[in-house]
Amino acid sequence: MIEQLHVILFGDQALMPSGLVLFDSTFEAAEPGEQGIRAGIRPEPLLLQDGDGLRASAPAFGQLQQRRLKERARRDARHEEQFGQSAHEGCREFRIASEGLGVVLDEFERARDDGRQLRIRPMPTHLERALKRLTRDRSRRGGLKGLRPYEQMRDALLVAPKAFLGSPQHAAKQVRDARGEMLRAQRLSPSVKRLFDRAVGSALVTEHVAEDVGRDRLQPHGQRGGAIIRGPARADLFAPIEPREEGGHHVLADAPAIWARAMRIQLLVFDPYLHAVRALLLAADARLQPILGHKLQLADAAAAIVAPPAFQDGIAARVPFNIPVAECPEVRHTSSGLFDPFVRPLVLYVMGMRAEKWMTSIGRHRGWVLMIGGIVALEGIFPVPSHGGASVGQQLVGQVTEDAMRGMAELQALCSRGREPSDAELHSVERRHPNTKAAALARLLRGYRKYANREYAAAVDLLQDPRIPTRTRLGDYALFYVAKSLLALGRATEAEAQWMKLWHSYPNSIHARSAVLEAARSALNRRDARAAIQYLTPLAEAGDVEALLVQAEGYEQLGQRERAIALYERIHFDLPPVRASARARAQLLRLGVAVDEVARYPLERVRGRADRLYASGAFEEAARAYRALLAAFPEAARDDAVMLRFGISLLRSGAVGEAIATLARVSDRAAAELQAEALYHLAEGYRRLGRVTEFLETSRHLVGRYPSSPWAARALFSRAQFHLRNGEREAALEAFEHLVRLHPDSEFAPEALWAIGWDAYRRRAYERAATTLLRIVARHPHAEVVAQAAYWAARAEEKRGQSARAALLYEKIVQRYHDAYYGQLARQRAERLSARGIAPVAPRPARRQGEVAANDPLFDQAVTNLRPIRAPEETAGPTTLERVERAVELRVIRLDELALGELTAAQQEAPASPRVALELARLWRDRGDPLAAINALRQAHPEYAAYRGDEVSEEVFRLLFPLTHWEVIRRNARAQGLDPYVIAGLIRQESGFHPRARSVANARGLMQLIPSTGRLVARRYGLRRLSPERLYDPVLNIRLGTAYLAEQLRRFGRIEYALAAYNAGPARVARWLTELPTEEMDEWIESIPIAETRQYVKSVLRNVAHYRRIYGAS
Repeated sequence: MIEQLHVILFGDQALMPSGLVLFDSTFEAAEPGEQGIRAGIRPEPLLLQDGDGLRASAPAFGQLQQRRLKERARRDARHEEQFGQSAHEGCREFRIASEGLGVVLDEFERARDDGRQLRIRPMPTHLERALKRLTRDRSRRGGLKGLRPYEQMRDALLVAPKAFLGSPQHAAKQVRDARGEMLRAQRLSPSVKRLFDRAVGSALVTEHVAEDVGRDRLQPHGQRGGAIIRGPARADLFAPIEPREEGGHHVLADAPAIWARAMRIQLLVFDPYLHAVRALLLAADARLQPILGHKLQLADAAAAIVAPPAFQDGIAARVPFNIPVAECPEVRHTSSGLFDPFVRPLVLYVMGMRAEKWMTSIGRHRGWVLMIGGIVALEGIFPVPSHGGASVGQQLVGQVTEDAMRGMAELQALCSRGREPSDAELHSVERRHPNTKAAALARLLRGYRKYANREYAAAVDLLQDPRIPTRTRLGDYALFYVAKSLLALGRATEAEAQWMKLWHSYPNSIHARSAVLEAARSALNRRDARAAIQYLTPLAEAGDVEALLVQAEGYEQLGQRERAIALYERIHFDLPPVRASARARAQLLRLGVAVDEVARYPLERVRGRADRLYASGAFEEAARAYRALLAAFPEAARDDAVMLRFGISLLRSGAVGEAIATLARVSDRAAAELQAEALYHLAEGYRRLGRVTEFLETSRHLVGRYPSSPWAARALFSRAQFHLRNGEREAALEAFEHLVRLHPDSEFAPEALWAIGWDAYRRRAYERAATTLLRIVARHPHAEVVAQAAYWAARAEEKRGQSARAALLYEKIVQRYHDAYYGQLARQRAERLSARGIAPVAPRPARRQGEVAANDPLFDQAVTNLRPIRAPEETAGPTTLERVERAVELRVIRLDELALGELTAAQQEAPASPRVALELARLWRDRGDPLAAINALRQAHPEYAAYRGDEVSEEVFRLLFPLTHWEVIRRNARAQGLDPYVIAGLIRQESGFHPRARSVANARGLMQLIPSTGRLVARRYGLRRLSPERLYDPVLNIRLGTAYLAEQLRRFGRIEYALAAYNAGPARVARWLTELPTEEMDEWIESIPIAETRQYVKSVLRNVAHYRRIYGAS
């Protein structure tokens, strides 16, 4: 068995021989008074990679790598074929770690050959005995195949210590067997399967580590003549440690720093087992999956590592990872292997990161997770003597964790107060917590403020702190503002170097593009055009218009006028138009190029520009471009596609008369789809000019000649809407029915079916109404009108005597829409039927003897489609989630404007991401704009109104349904005899609780009062001289708005009528009460002729239910 590494104690110092620094017997002779430990480093010291890959200088090592690359290519192909892409990725990610292990093991052999006294010993005997006992017990019970799959995976993990440094082939087989058993048991979700595959892939690499060491004899590599050894120092874990030469040896000033860095390198070998542990927990213990619904911080997890086993019980009870180390009882050190009490919380932490989905790959945070977790894990595997207290690793983790938590808590408290923290207060955080994220964030904030205050020299000094890029995700911000500060100081060359460093180090940063452009402009300003052009090359090759413009300026500066003109023309003619594109035309005109005389350019190039303008929606510019094209190239008029786009551009830009003449010239020889599109837009032109007869004739001609064209469906829908606006209900229904016959699956079919079905219901043709409305639910389950179609289909079934079918539909609607408007109505109707003893009909086929089955495929499909709503899945990828994490860090130090930039970019990348939406909503809430918070969340939760209450967290619900000024609302509602939740629901619908909201109708404040209405109500309460600005006062606005709503309620007697009057005015409601059916309130609301008011009443009633559910208990 290969001899292993372990921690060696010398008093209160700990050293670990590793591939980073090799210690020989000279360090044992170190005198107690010496400041350092002598490390007998040979002239060619052994330095491993620091995560960026292997850096070889020795020729022998380079030759070795060439041989091994060929072998790896064969292995990778075999792995991918056998275990899939995920295993292949696991192999690739693990390779660097395995190289490190190979070099370390090789060094042990070299140490024995050289006679050096490295401390080594075999695997701990207690673990050896445990493994033998495990194997013996399992063999009696039929071996691993007799275990439940997750137990088998656990046993495979227990072999981890022996796997790497003893029997990798056996361990890999254990992992593969476990994966196979679980696959056969069909207990793996796709995500869990990927985790297992990664573990398998990593384990496969370990099979080759021993072979590589034994066969190739890895050689040490590094720089001849000494080197700077980088590692974590006591004061700064990432500061360089400079060795000094003394008596032929390099003396290292801080032994614990070397040990900690070595530990971090060494722990890379445990990466595959962390993957496997995550898979094990996800598959084996479902109750742990929802451990915590919030993000876990690394410092909190480190606190859990050194907590007693009882702490794990708190995890199951949904207790956050916030117990400071200082409050934990003294921990008795035991060494029971990989799954001892100190490792178990680390396992839970790793699983928790998966549950939150903020860490897509453990490799992204490998340095942090493995450095902290590894100290504990390795101590469990390679125990050290205990001196009456916690081990060295526990002491180190405890100190780092407690300090980190205290620092972040102190910084957040400083930044959360009503005023900005002073520079001295921030500096105090740095001084008291020097080795933490809090210190790095405090330093970043201080530097940013110096830059904002134009103290550029101080900003440079502060922002160049190495802790910012290592302790936070905001290294790009530090580089960006360092560069801007250097430029302001006149140090342009240094600024450009910082900007380009940002581009290369942070290619996904939102500042990366700006950095390149800034560097190029700076180079142009100092007359170094060649440098500017070189900087811009990657952006220019990608077709970035701004980069091409600056690059063209560079060629002008070099005197290469023709190359500059060629770039300007490329921007003008060949690239999609953006805001900066107009500058290219201006530059061409400045250079004397008659760019508007398009006859000097090829026809296809001129047409390409016009087509791109048309495709971008710039119809006015497109019309000008097509006009110029036709003037310069008359033959282009024979191209029907050109004439069609020219006509549509004219129509969309307001030149309706010319558009009609142009569209009418699209020849009959054109393709059918072009003809259909031309006829549709021609008809729309006639409609906009009020030429009704020609509009209807052209629309009918289109439908008659091209009935299967999608433009026929559009024409029929436009015609139906035209008739509805003119009160011609019969003509509108005829067009809707024609549309449904010709295009039953078109995007316009659901609204057409709704109009037909609702009309049938109002005519009391209930059977036809039910059938028509059920078609929407069955065939268009994602249409906007599904909820109302399902409810009124149920009402029609009830009206025609099919109460059992209605009861089933009501039941499904309640399950699907719950507290939404139609969910509330369905619940009320279902309770009435239940009180009459009517049970829901069973969907076909009947499940038990005696049940009545629907025996209606359309009905059954509609019932099937009314499934409960689920919260959306996360759609953001690793890059987007990284932006979110950056925004979170920026918000800690209240740089909300910068955080908004990150979140805006994240939302552009993943518009439907719940995580991105939540962080955006939090930001807008904290900035006092709850309406923006609502709008942000609605993008990720489009069906939030139908949530039951357990789909998302309470925080999300409170952001979707904000509530401020509750005491004012409650007091005024009580005074007016109103339900305060009605006022809250109304305010949300009117202003989203934004106190400065103002509508296009000049309604103002929380309850959106028009100044004239506000003055009228105010006079009744003795308030004189009410200025419009005073309506923005939340207290006054709520008082007047509540009073006005109470007046409408007293006048009309029902809250539904009062809400309609609040929105549309009391005069309209008085008229509707005489014109619309009032026997059933739901029928009256559905019949409100103004769509805005109809939706307003429904939305307020929906809001009321949600507010009562969310805030009622409190």
